[in-house]
Amino acid sequence: MNGKKKVKKYLKDRNLSFLKRKESLVVCNQDEIIWVAGYQLSEKYKIHKNSVKIAKLNFFRN
Repeated sequence: MNGKKKVKKYLKDRNLSFLKRKESLVVCNQDEIIWVAGYQLSEKYKIHKNSVKIAKLNFFRN
């Protein structure tokens, strides 16, 4: 995703129900969104062949 969009609008544009939007997790680095879990990863944080540090995050729901 290029540009800026509020998370609420992004999830609404993906036609997610109110409950799914409410349950969504957002991973941030201070004031910057890294990942809307299960939906979108910021271009800035994608892994490239020159990447040095990599973090793997797994989320499990009951």
